[in-house]
Amino acid sequence: MSAINPQGVNSHASRGNVSQTVTRFVDAIEDLAVELNAPEPVVSEVVDAGEEMAELVEETAQQSNMNAAEVDDNAEQIEKNTEEIENNSDEIEQVDESHGSNIAGCHARISSVEDDVAEVDAKIADQPQGGEVGDNRSTTPETSLEHVVGLDEAVVEENLTVNQQRARHVAQDPRHYGERTGQGWMLTSGDISNVLRSGTDCEGRTQTVSRVMDFLDRLGDDEVEVVTRRGTRRVYFSEEIAERLTEINGSDNTVVTTEPVEGVI
Repeated sequence: MSAINPQGVNSHASRGNVSQTVTRFVDAIEDLAVELNAPEPVVSEVVDAGEEMAELVEETAQQSNMNAAEVDDNAEQIEKNTEEIENNSDEIEQVDESHGSNIAGCHARISSVEDDVAEVDAKIADQPQGGEVGDNRSTTPETSLEHVVGLDEAVVEENLTVNQQRARHVAQDPRHYGERTGQGWMLTSGDISNVLRSGTDCEGRTQTVSRVMDFLDRLGDDEVEVVTRRGTRRVYFSEEIAERLTEINGSDNTVVTTEPVEGVI
């Protein structure tokens, strides 16, 4: 009986895999049945059952190995996903920082434009009151932008900053510089850059063009709008203000003095 005691089986298992151990166990049972002169059908049944058990144990062992390998693969994938999440978190943090910087820069630029426009308001208000427009002038300015376009050149040079004068230059004839659309006369940032390079001493740099567009937007009230489409900033002049600006610019008489510009922050 010592051939089939558990300690003997365990010692065999330490020297081979589980399937081999089961096979040896079945062989030992078969040998024992033969030594005990068991009937042939009993011996065959023991052998068949042992072989089935050995196959079942082998399949179980293989499945276990496959599961273990799958667990290892999953662990590696989880580690990769964790690293990817950490990398994405770093990128998101960098984007947030960059976005915050961009927003801060936009706020600073807006504040600068507001300060500059307020300066235009103050300088125009300092001009002597009571000046009249010439008798043959039929167009009445309705926006701050039209008032600025109608100023006498001497007043412009004395009171407006360089960028304010550049915005005035662009606004003098949007129908000539721009393209007619369903929303009015449109100039892209590239168009304004070209206008500034050809008509002023400006090199048409992006920051300068942006400030000029901000002036046009603010001084034109509801009749001038700046939008961004397909990554390009565009300024739209309504049909009405475009016509008035052209008439004011083409008049033989300009506004030597004017009322203060209203509605500007």
